[in-house]
Amino acid sequence: MFKFIGKTIKYLIYLVVGLIVVGTILTAIPERKDISKVIDEKFKCSTSGFTGNKVVGYFEIKSQSNSLLFSQSGELFGTLIKFPASINYPLKTYKGDKIETSTHSHNWINQAGQSRVHNTRIETDNKDTFKFIVKQKYIEFRNCEKFN
Repeated sequence: MFKFIGKTIKYLIYLVVGLIVVGTILTAIPERKDISKVIDEKFKCSTSGFTGNKVVGYFEIKSQSNSLLFSQSGELFGTLIKFPASINYPLKTYKGDKIETSTHSHNWINQAGQSRVHNTRIETDNKDTFKFIVKQKYIEFRNCEKFN
């Protein structure tokens, strides 16, 4: 009886250690990317920012780095949040007109001295509109024109 319990505990320990090893390996695998041949393109779009101000956004797809460079006129979040004028997002998905970037984290200090983080990413299904996504909210840049 004790032999059976001992073997059962031994195999249970092996199982737990095996699950821990597999879990560690799976979390170490980088995010899967679905990228076909990337073509260099530039788009200029406009929208109203989170504070209602007019914002001009530029979306530059770069084949050499498999990334999307987003830059904006500075009014995306108004004057309270010091958001960068441009961010280079690695591409997560690029298939024809469908583009999705990886998430970018932007750390900043608010007026009360508290540390804040904005996680942002960009998506489009048609290159006519680009979604700038922050948490569950987004701003849609529309009327996008391709330029050189």
